[in-house]
Amino acid sequence: MKKVWSYLIAAATCLVVAVIYMLAYGVFTIDDTALLYKVLCNAFFIPGILMALFGGLVFCTNEGALDMLAFGFIKLFDLFRKKDQIKYHTYYDYKQSKKDKRTGKGAVTAMVVVGVAFVLLSMVFLYLGRKL
Repeated sequence: MKKVWSYLIAAATCLVVAVIYMLAYGVFTIDDTALLYKVLCNAFFIPGILMALFGGLVFCTNEGALDMLAFGFIKLFDLFRKKDQIKYHTYYDYKQSKKDKRTGKGAVTAMVVVGVAFVLLSMVFLYLGRKL
């Protein structure tokens, strides 16, 4: 059930952004069919690619791709702390602490899948718009 909610939340977020884009461009008042398909293509592509890329970024973060950068900032701020307040003395300690705290990746999969689905839907609208 938790996976279903993550898919529904990701899809609802993309749909809200798509509807806002369509309302901003007046999709219900467009008479030209080619322009309508162009607006629909853009309305589904923008939230789709953003959701897929954000899901990819979260995946990279969950795998520890940005751990060295975060540890560098922690050590920078440790310069202004007292010695007894320093939490991590080595990168290995920091990495092990983060490894223990990392959890499942269900939401990441949902973001990427929903994002790719919206991009594919936008490609359908692109094809229909080019066919006219």
